[in-house]
Amino acid sequence: LSEIRAGSARYRSAVTQAMALRAGGSGIADVDKAIAGADKPIGAALATLLETQTADTRAAREAFDAAVGRTARLVALLAAGMVAVGALAAWRISRSVTAPLTQAVAISQSVAAGTLPERIEIASRDETGQLLEALQQMVGTLRGFADAQQENAHQHDLGMIDHQIDAARFPGVYGDMARSINALVQAHIAVK
Repeated sequence: LSEIRAGSARYRSAVTQAMALRAGGSGIADVDKAIAGADKPIGAALATLLETQTADTRAAREAFDAAVGRTARLVALLAAGMVAVGALAAWRISRSVTAPLTQAVAISQSVAAGTLPERIEIASRDETGQLLEALQQMVGTLRGFADAQQENAHQHDLGMIDHQIDAARFPGVYGDMARSINALVQAHIAVK
């Protein structure tokens, strides 16, 4: 900028001198000679300024592009991290549901096949844990009924033919089945 100011001052001085020459009656050739080249320092300074501005603009654009690239890589890395965390969370949630449901299916199939599991592992208190608790209660009721039935048969084998299953111990249809068995045994005794 100082070169432009200095060049402008020299150019103004040359123009003032050219005007003085023209006013003094000098010809165009003399005026042209006095002013010739006076604009070159301004042009050179402006060219230098333009080169500097172009270089600064290029450097700023490169710095901006680099910052955008870094930001894009950071966003991509964060997005990948979030996807990984989401996938891990989804897997864990899936496992927390599928493992107990698989266990519940196996228990149900076992009960349907006539085998009562000795123990049911319950690892949570959520809905799947509640399902396993309900299966545990069902197995407990079935086991109690099977044990009562075996005890009834054992007592009858020992000659205690009036022994009955305590139907009050069993809820719903299980109590109904116990009462039916007791009625059947009593009817059988009455026939003898």
